[in-house]
Amino acid sequence: MKITTLASIYIGSYEIYFKIQELVSKRKIRDVENIRCRLNLGPELYKDSAIDYETVDELCERLNDLKKISETYRCDECRVYAGSALRHAGNKVFVLDQVKIRTGLDIRILSNSEQKNLGYRAVSVMDDFPQITKEGCAILDIGGGSMQITMFEGGHMNLTKQIPFGTMRVMNNLTLLRHTTGHPESQIMEMADKEMEAFRILYGGNKKIKHIVVLGKYLNDICRHQLNTPCELGISPSAQYQEVMKASEFKTYISEICGSTMEELGEKFDFLNINDPVFFPSMIMYYCLIKAFKAEYIWVPSLDINDGIGYAYAQNRKILKCEHNYEDDVISCAKEIAKRYNCDEKHIETMERFSLGIFDTTKKFHGMTKRERLLLQTAVYLHDCGKYVCLSGHSQMSYHMIMASEIIGLTHRERKIIALAVKYHEMPLEEYDEYDGELTTEDYMVVAKISAILRLSNALDRSHKQKMQEFKITVKERDLVITVRSEKRFYWEQIKFQQEAEIFEKVFCLKPVLKEKRL
Repeated sequence: MKITTLASIYIGSYEIYFKIQELVSKRKIRDVENIRCRLNLGPELYKDSAIDYETVDELCERLNDLKKISETYRCDECRVYAGSALRHAGNKVFVLDQVKIRTGLDIRILSNSEQKNLGYRAVSVMDDFPQITKEGCAILDIGGGSMQITMFEGGHMNLTKQIPFGTMRVMNNLTLLRHTTGHPESQIMEMADKEMEAFRILYGGNKKIKHIVVLGKYLNDICRHQLNTPCELGISPSAQYQEVMKASEFKTYISEICGSTMEELGEKFDFLNINDPVFFPSMIMYYCLIKAFKAEYIWVPSLDINDGIGYAYAQNRKILKCEHNYEDDVISCAKEIAKRYNCDEKHIETMERFSLGIFDTTKKFHGMTKRERLLLQTAVYLHDCGKYVCLSGHSQMSYHMIMASEIIGLTHRERKIIALAVKYHEMPLEEYDEYDGELTTEDYMVVAKISAILRLSNALDRSHKQKMQEFKITVKERDLVITVRSEKRFYWEQIKFQQEAEIFEKVFCLKPVLKEKRL
């Protein structure tokens, strides 16, 4: 039985997380080593937007130590990731260069959606995850610079939103407030309440959230003796892990924690660093978030981003079978965004049928993969969202709205491809030279191909009246023949189709031909 050993390093705002895991085919991942190293990057970034070189020296020293440990375990691979701490550093290219020279390690800086996707990957392998998402669930992932709220309803993801309100920001505000008020914690609670109220009004609405899954530092260790198995609370027969408690008990317990001194907590929890400046800010945030959602159960799994890295690695290499459909999450999220911006659902459904039909029929000609098919499908749902703001130049507005939206499961690069394809489904596609350095040749071609398919499928429902009841798409020599049946005349569709056919032919070297069969 082959065992793959993976070392993963995640550089956070105030700690480096290191984990070694054994990945065994068709079995769950086993942790071998788990280390946390204190390293404060956050305060410097908020003050100077850069990391000083004394901190770079310390970073390289810690990474070299962790690299030696991974070599001791003879790991098959060592992967290094960084989140917002390095992403927002003005001198990040110089930091990455120094790390590469001094340690030989390449750091991959994650976009916010990529970072949160790894945390989500870890949560999605929980035994009870399918059930709690059907009953209404929110995942709260609290980081140094921001927090991510991801909501599920009926088993599908319908919202993910980043809020710029993280533990480092709260800590900085606490420091300022201590000079002006004797009760800074109450002021932070007021600020958190305001953020959550705005979120609930804009996005939460009347959604019923029964379960909350909380990810964050220390929490599982702090709550360990308060947690129950799902079986003990009557949620499910699962009795393997103690990871859930009633929300009312959670609020009472965290309130008691917030009312204690660090010295008192240090005596109670021997693992706690009593000099940790972000402990109380994170506890205050947990309390406020749970209070705002009014859920019944709080899940506190012993999972972190390194677990997500391990599961993503194992799933991508077919070491572990992926039970959860992450592509369905992308589509569900895109559907919810389209719904929020009052997009025409029937028009989208019609465009989706035409677009995917064209994609599947022309596989030999476009060379795109199943992943690009998902990007096309997502673009279909989002192509008209800009009309919510303005009708004139809506494709340009759609581009900005897509780039400002979070869709867990898509990388920043993929979101950029979708946004550009949507932008150019109405506007003329610019020459590649305009994007040289910003897009690779391969990505530019994906944008061109997806936008060409969007143009053609959009033309087939130009009037938004769904006039074609049936259609058939075939390739005959160098012609893409789309045969439709309709009870109504479709003059607008024919005119628009001819206009867009030229662009499609230029990209695919296939001439679109529209044929009609009367009912």
